[in-house]
Amino acid sequence: MRGPSQSTSSRLFFSSFFFSRNFRSLHTLANSSSPTRQRITGPPSKS
Repeated sequence: MRGPSQSTSSRLFFSSFFFSRNFRSLHTLANSSSPTRQRITGPPSKS
């Protein structure tokens, strides 16, 4: 039982790690492009 559980936890860890990395890259991409950011979050002065 120890083998499968260990592989499952490692898979969960790697999936969460890659997800967070992809999310961060998407976030930086949206921030770098000002028109896209304004369209998504609205003008920065309002927020």
